Amino acid sequence: MPWTNEHLAWLHETGEVIAISTGENVPVYEFAYDIANEEVMSHWARHFRNHYCADAEIEILKPEGMTNSEYLLSLKFPDNSSGLGPSTRSGDFAEILVADYLTFLHDYYV
Repeated sequence: MPWTNEHLAWLHETGEVIAISTGENVPVYEFAYDIANEEVMSHWARHFRNHYCADAEIEILKPEGMTNSEYLLSLKFPDNSSGLGPSTRSGDFAEILVADYLTFLHDYYV
């Protein structure tokens, strides 16, 4: 199964609260990942990658002669050709974390 929520154990409330434009107070979270936990990092990487292209579909979609890694890096993941690759990837990263938070911790369908 490509989907996991193990990485959400690294998401912690900081104890801070901020007021948003509606006047509501919302908690601030910190994502304190543990790079030494190779198993969770590996599962999380697969989970993140599958948001771009399901592992089961890569063999069907990638051009002949291209490795899975080449396909993902050159055709699926946002690249730096527009100068926006890193900022696009960080935005995607944040969106996926928020979707995971809502899906796995609050039982929303995202």
